[in-house]
Amino acid sequence: WITGHSLGGALATLMTARLLDHMDRGETFNLRGLYTFGSPMVGNSEFRDKMTDAARRHGVPLVRFRNDQDAVTGIPGVMAFLNYHHVGRLALLGPNGFATPDSDPDLVDDRVSDRDIAGLLG
Repeated sequence: WITGHSLGGALATLMTARLLDHMDRGETFNLRGLYTFGSPMVGNSEFRDKMTDAARRHGVPLVRFRNDQDAVTGIPGVMAFLNYHHVGRLALLGPNGFATPDSDPDLVDDRVSDRDIAGLLG
């Protein structure tokens, strides 16, 4: 199992992609799945498609959890020209419970200031 939260989720995704590439070359790993929590996007559509195909070939589930309006999951979405995409099945934890939509719901408010935790952002 490979897992990570936030930046660690991005690194877990990259590590899983690397292991899947080695598995495509015939190396053996007991890779059971990738589960990320609040991860930013790490690759373009070609990266996403290649990783998704490799995971399917090797029976490795790719699951990413998003907590409702978590702004980190939209990074680097403000730079659409980079063509970044998420990898894996979305498990959305929202105000109405748990859902697995086919695509990411839009972030209603992508301002960081509304994520102020106990006044830490000033």
